Formats: sequence, C-alpha cells, structure tokens
Amino acid sequence: DWSSDVCSSDLRADCNNDGTVNIADGVYGINYLFQGGPDPVCDDACDSNDDGAIDAADMIYIFNYRFLEGPAPLAPFPAADLDPTPGDGLGCDGDADDI
Repeated sequence: DWSSDVCSSDLRADCNNDGTVNIADGVYGINYLFQGGPDPVCDDACDSNDDGAIDAADMIYIFNYRFLEGPAPLAPFPAADLDPTPGDGLGCDGDADDI
C-alpha cells in the first residue's frame, strides 16, 4: 500500500521518519517490505534511490550509503523538503508530482 503519504515534506531515505538517516531506516524498510511492519509515514522518504518504488534496492542504498561510503541520497537530503522529482507517483502534497 503506497498511499500512506501524510507528509508535507520529507528527508530522502528517512524511512522511519525520525529525522535522521541511519541503519534503523533500512531495518524499518525491510520490516515493512518482508515482515508486514508498519507503512512508512511518507513513501517518498522511503524511496531512497528515487526510482519511484519502495523495494529492497532502497534499503540496500541506505546501507551502502551508511557503511560503504556509497552516494548520498538525492534531494530532499540532507535537509527535509518537498521532493523535486516529478512523475514518480510517490509525492507528498505540494511536491513536484503536483506541479
């Protein structure tokens, strides 16, 4: 269910919506995807690689960034804001999907 967006802005890769990007976000996403855990508060935030879907690749992206010096998430990062990516279908109200 990717209709849980109640956010007005998000922080890319902050899957658990605690205001920081760390291992807990990857664990939260894995729990959501594979264990029936709670939906992300903002789907766009959990779309870590900004490909328009929430899947295992997003959690790998988080772990790669945090532990292997992989690329940082795209905007909105490192500060919360509206997602500038148009057409991904995961937007919060007022982001690029609404323009």
